[in-house]
Amino acid sequence: FIILQRSLCHTQTECVCVTACHVHSTACHVHSTACLLHSTACLLHSTACHVHSTACLLHSTALLHYCMSSACLLHSTACHVHSTACHLHSTACLLHSTACLLHSTACILHSTACLLHSTACHLHSTACLLHSTACLLHSTACHINGTAANTQPHIFLQHQ
Repeated sequence: FIILQRSLCHTQTECVCVTACHVHSTACHVHSTACLLHSTACLLHSTACHVHSTACLLHSTALLHYCMSSACLLHSTACHVHSTACHLHSTACLLHSTACLLHSTACILHSTACLLHSTACHLHSTACLLHSTACLLHSTACHINGTAANTQPHIFLQHQ
């Protein structure tokens, strides 16, 4: 009966572990989804910035070729600086979104592993529960058999 109690206690502990692992796995999936959305937004922002910097670079190049005044030259230089800054920003954003994408991929793999672990743990605890139920049935049968042997010895002897 002590073995049975330990088995049930072990199963209860496992149930807590399984639940905790499922909660952790779900939280990790939510986090990785949020990171994936963030990385997509950053990628779109980076693309828009890249298109803007390319347009600005073309504009400043056209100004250099077709306008010779000092005001045009100054405007073209400012536009070229702005375009370079925007290009650097879009490159940084692209690197950031790539890092975020790698992070969310790692998180998805981690949560999948955790889900598999909790499933295995759940199956183990179910097997433990079935085993303890079988033990309980066996000890009940032994108890009934023992009681029968004490009251009617001839029945007990037939089962020997």
